[in-house]
Amino acid sequence: MIRHAEYSAAQMDQLTTAYQWVFHSERNYLIDLYFNQKVISTRLFNSLYREVDTAEMMVLDYSFRQ
Repeated sequence: MIRHAEYSAAQMDQLTTAYQWVFHSERNYLIDLYFNQKVISTRLFNSLYREVDTAEMMVLDYSFRQ
């Protein structure tokens, strides 16, 4: 996420919150697929979960550095 000059600090905070919600929702979806519906393997679950975590760290860490 790139901090845009035309966004206020409050707008950037809202955007960050929105991204956090999206990543949280994605993790919950994966948890549901694996534990409740049992439609993905343990290996796939772990791989996708790590990808979501990594993406969240990259997006949110980058947003705080700008």
